[in-house]
Amino acid sequence: MTGFFLAQPAGAAHVQPASGKQTRPQKKTRPVTLTWNAPETNTNGTPLDDLAGYRIHYGKKPHTYTEILEVGIDDADLRCSTIDESDEDEIEGAIECTYVLCGLDRGSYYFAVTAINSAGSESKPSNEIKK
Repeated sequence: MTGFFLAQPAGAAHVQPASGKQTRPQKKTRPVTLTWNAPETNTNGTPLDDLAGYRIHYGKKPHTYTEILEVGIDDADLRCSTIDESDEDEIEGAIECTYVLCGLDRGSYYFAVTAINSAGSESKPSNEIKK
């Protein structure tokens, strides 16, 4: 798999209950958009024809992933499409996948993605990215 490109996050605001009483601001959270190219081959070079999904590994410290989110290939929130035109960061004809991870506390996170096949075997992780 190749590396990621992350989009700019948006934040949450203060909450005022119907009673009119002020409450403490809720902890601000943000979404992070992860984008990667889908793998085409197994590590032995044979065609990858049984891709089942991905694992998104993340945490607050480099190479220390405290959270893992498994995303199936049929997950409604996973968007994959073929790249029509190439630019310096993309490969024409590759399949680009995008997933928006919501509810992260503000601050920096480190991310890596692995692919999973139907037998449950997991690929080596992608390059790590900080966002």
